[in-house]
Amino acid sequence: PLSVEFSPYWKANMEELYAILFIFGSVFLGILYAVINVGIIHRIKITDDDAEGNKQSLKSNELLVKISDKIAECSDSFLKQEYAIMGIFIVSFGLVLFFLVDQVNDGLGSFWVTASFTAGALTSMLSGYIGMKVAVVANSRTAVQSQYSAHKGFLVAFRAGAVLGFGLCSLGLGVLMCLLLIYKALRISGDATPE
Repeated sequence: PLSVEFSPYWKANMEELYAILFIFGSVFLGILYAVINVGIIHRIKITDDDAEGNKQSLKSNELLVKISDKIAECSDSFLKQEYAIMGIFIVSFGLVLFFLVDQVNDGLGSFWVTASFTAGALTSMLSGYIGMKVAVVANSRTAVQSQYSAHKGFLVAFRAGAVLGFGLCSLGLGVLMCLLLIYKALRISGDATPE
C-alpha cells in the first residue's frame, strides 16, 4: 500500500495544506475550463479546406476572412509594440524599486519586492497576450455563428469571455500562490523591520 508521510510542519498545519490544495485545485479547474472553451471556439470553422489545402469560405465569408486576417496581423503588431514599451518600463521601474525599497532581511527586501513586481508584470503581459489571441479568434467566429442565430453568436462571445475570466484569474492566482509559497519557504516576512 502507498503511504504518504507529511513533514512535521504540515502535520501541525493540515488546514493550511488543505487551503493550498484547494487554491491550486481551483487554479487547475479554471485553466482547464478555459482550455476547453478555447478548443470549442477553435472548432468553429470560418473556412473549409479542400483536398489541395486551399481555403474555401463558408457562406460567402471572403470579406470576413480578410478582415479577420487583418485584425490578427494588426493585433500582433500592437502586441510587439506594447511589449517593447512594457519591457522598458519593467526594467526601469524594477531598478527604481530595487534601489529605493528599504533593505530588510539581510538586504534582500528590495530583491523580493522587485521579483514580485516583475512576476506580476510578466503575468500581466502573458494574460494580455492570451486575451488578445482569444479575442481575435473569437471575433470572426462570433460573426459566423451570428449568421445562424443571435444565440449561437452569444455563446461564442460568452465562451471567449469565460476564457478571459477563468483562465486569466486562475493564472494570476496561481502565480500569486507560488510567490507566497516561495517566500514562506525562504522565511521572507513582509513585516520584518529594516536594519
